[in-house]
Amino acid sequence: MLSLLFVLLVSINHLQARLGETEDHIYKRYGKTFKAGFSEIEQAKVNEYEVNGISVTVTFINGKSARESYSKDDNTTFDNTQLKKLLAINSLGSNWFFVITGVQETNNDKGIVRRWKLENEAATARCVDGILDIRTAEYNRLSSDSKKTHVEKGANPLGGF
Repeated sequence: MLSLLFVLLVSINHLQARLGETEDHIYKRYGKTFKAGFSEIEQAKVNEYEVNGISVTVTFINGKSARESYSKDDNTTFDNTQLKKLLAINSLGSNWFFVITGVQETNNDKGIVRRWKLENEAATARCVDGILDIRTAEYNRLSSDSKKTHVEKGANPLGGF
């Protein structure tokens, strides 16, 4: 058990992609992407990487990482030490604080939703169902704008209901 924890901590230390890095920087760290595509955000590129049993999905906007999602391939959740490490390497020179919403959020009874925000408001993060999702303020703004445009163009936001 102790050796498994050590391997996971070493894996987390290897996960050094950071918000704001270029695709070239991340390529040098992780190697070739195993899956590439595009986001709902216009001109955003999405690359998926596999590193020591952890999947990393990076969304690039204007050539820089604006969203990073981490999940373990064995579908287990990150422990608090691992979450703190992943948040720290994506802190953009600021400090994360836990967001208290006043209610216990859940995702279809699968897990508690935990949220963080940077003191400088440059990024937000949430962890649910074993996935840590970190987004820059720019990503959040563009994502919100993209959804508004989609609705304005006549799309049914209820998906046919």
